[in-house]
This record gives sequence, C-alpha cells and structure tokens, in this order.
Amino acid sequence: MRHYTKDNKEYASVTSLLKNIFPFNKEAFEKWCRREGYDPKEVKVLSTSIGSKVSSWINNKTRGVLYLDPPTVGATEEGLYRGVQDFTDTYKVLESEVTVFCDEYLYAGTFDGIVLYQDKEYLMDWKTYGAWRGVYKRDPKKIKEVSYQLSMYRYALGRELPLAVVVFKPDGTYEVEELTYTEDWISKLFKE
Repeated sequence: MRHYTKDNKEYASVTSLLKNIFPFNKEAFEKWCRREGYDPKEVKVLSTSIGSKVSSWINNKTRGVLYLDPPTVGATEEGLYRGVQDFTDTYKVLESEVTVFCDEYLYAGTFDGIVLYQDKEYLMDWKTYGAWRGVYKRDPKKIKEVSYQLSMYRYALGRELPLAVVVFKPDGTYEVEELTYTEDWISKLFKE
C-alpha cells in the first residue's frame, strides 16, 4: 500500500484505500484483453502515458510553463491535447496537483484540481477512460469510484466544494459530469 508521510506520521493513500472498495480484477482484465486482441502490458503503459500527458498539459498551462509540455504522438494524443486546450480555455484551473492530509482517518492524496466555471469552484478530477483505443463508454462503476475519491479529498480539504469529473476524448472533445458528495467510504474503509 502506498503511503504519504507528514510530521513523522504515515498516511495511507486515497487510491490505495479505494482498492479495498473497488478492487481491480486482473484476471478479468487479462481475459478481456485476450478476447479483444490486446496486450495487457501495452494497455497499461498506453493508459498511464496518456493520463500522465493530459495531467502535464493541464498542470503546465495552470503554471504558465507550456514550454514543458510533453509532445503529442499521433492523432489520439493530438485530439486529447485539443480537448485539454479547449477545457482550460473554458474552465479556469485555479490549483492543480494539491496534496491533502486527513488526520482524523490518517489518509492523504493528491487531487487533480480546483476549477472555476461560471463563478463556481469545483473539486475536479481528469480522466482519459478508453483514450488509448479511441473509445469512451461511460462506466458507472468508474464514475462511482471517482465520486468516492473526490469525496475523500473534499473531506480532507475541509471545503464544501461541488465535485466533478472531466473525461477527455481522442476526438478533441470532453465530458464534464457533476458528482455527488458521499461519506459512504467512512463506513466501508474505517469500520467505526
């Protein structure tokens, strides 16, 4: 399990804790890859690379250091880059990559951003679900997991911000979905 450390205390990472509620079924994933003709290792590498680039593009634009942007490779990444540029022109990213600590439950995590849109701030996460193969199909389980993740960040942050997820798509578009704040994770992770 991944941990953060602050003031000589260890904090479990939000993403590691969420694996207890939303475990990854490696066997089912590998079976699906074989059926569809994909190499599981390649899918993981591509997904991680694309997600990292999207985060870098947003972080660099937020900090005004576009010269550090990783280059796009191919049409998929060019589409994602256009989507990121459109998103960041429409939504103002106020903060990105902020680490929060919850002393009450000893967890920590780094959220993607706080975003301003039409005079309203949102705690937001960015995703690239399915971008590695050029397809996005909304998955309620993944959306619920993001809702829990953002709820944990909001709880640690101590600000009553609305939650949202943005999913960038290879065609240069994106979808923003508002999420519901929940404290269900407390009873599922920290049996009181």
